[in-house]
Amino acid sequence: MSGAFENPRKHRILIVDDHPLYRQGLRRFIEAQPDLTCCAEADSCKSAFEVAAKCQPDLVVLDLCLHREDGIEALKNLHARFPALRILVLSQKDESAHAESVLRAGAALPLSEI
Repeated sequence: MSGAFENPRKHRILIVDDHPLYRQGLRRFIEAQPDLTCCAEADSCKSAFEVAAKCQPDLVVLDLCLHREDGIEALKNLHARFPALRILVLSQKDESAHAESVLRAGAALPLSEI
């Protein structure tokens, strides 16, 4: 039986950020959306790969500044290992050259461009 009582599939989001408080706030925001759920969190590039393989998210929200790790390299590696995975980058950097390198590495285009 299909109809108004069916629950549509929620998009599964993996949050990758090294700040616990920021992850918690982002998780609360995601969970408040009717069509989104946070399937997991990671605080490093290494744990992001492990968690992505395990929970198979639809989207990764990736902070490029993770401890002393290279976020661009992590983005490239995530994109290479999981080519169908959408990756949304969060960054405080606003230089256009930085944005271009992130897009070349495999990040999703801004929502207005999709």
